[in-house]
Amino acid sequence: MDDFVTELRTTIGKHIWPVRINKLLFLWRRAGHRWKRIHLAHSAISGPISVWDLGRERRLVFAEWLDMVTQSVIFTRGSWAELRREFWGQALQPPFALPARPRVLILGLGGGTMAHLAHQMLRPRNITAVERDPVVVEIARTYMGVDSIPDLDIRVADVHHALAELRTGEKFDLVVEDVFYLGFPTRADDFVRAYIASLADVVSATGTVAFNRWFRRWSGEKIDTGQALLARLLSERFEGVANRKVIQRWQNELIFASGLKGC
Repeated sequence: MDDFVTELRTTIGKHIWPVRINKLLFLWRRAGHRWKRIHLAHSAISGPISVWDLGRERRLVFAEWLDMVTQSVIFTRGSWAELRREFWGQALQPPFALPARPRVLILGLGGGTMAHLAHQMLRPRNITAVERDPVVVEIARTYMGVDSIPDLDIRVADVHHALAELRTGEKFDLVVEDVFYLGFPTRADDFVRAYIASLADVVSATGTVAFNRWFRRWSGEKIDTGQALLARLLSERFEGVANRKVIQRWQNELIFASGLKGC
């Protein structure tokens, strides 16, 4: 009985409560379609990678089955309004002003959700995306439509090496960091400060950096992925720091920093 109650609570937390329009739309798709795996690959870096269709919704998952974390979502037809309400779209609407047609850097391409939305919502001059796994890039090109995004430059590299190379080029107006969504591998102040410094080297003086972090599991359990430490250390380098919790089908916290100090 205890196992049944736990499973019931998890199901309610995941699909029903709190009530959100994205959850209801997803349940409507579930009622009319079944999940279909359309591709499975194996990567030396990421392990098994699968692509799934549910009607017009397509997911990239870093696992063989759907019971693991969804990395990216696209819609193969129709409106993308659901994804604009999720953290992907919210990260592109910071509480700080962006210039018209900004230059955008995305750290963590995945299946390209953020790149697609950046093109749709911001009409940027160009988008640079960094992804360390060439297998993920190939899948994004073949199954997730990233080749249809104009002026998209994909760099296959570790994030630290990519930032070191990009620091000598033109600065970005918006940097979206979606690599360490589970938190930094170490939370030592020196490591986080060094990482923030590498981001400060590629963002324009009035530009914005947006960080994506998880903050809650479907069961309701809160996750500490180092948001407080990140916000504290960002305030040392940036004039403005703000956060925004996004609770739709996924539950994420976005941390924004804008306006480099001393510039």
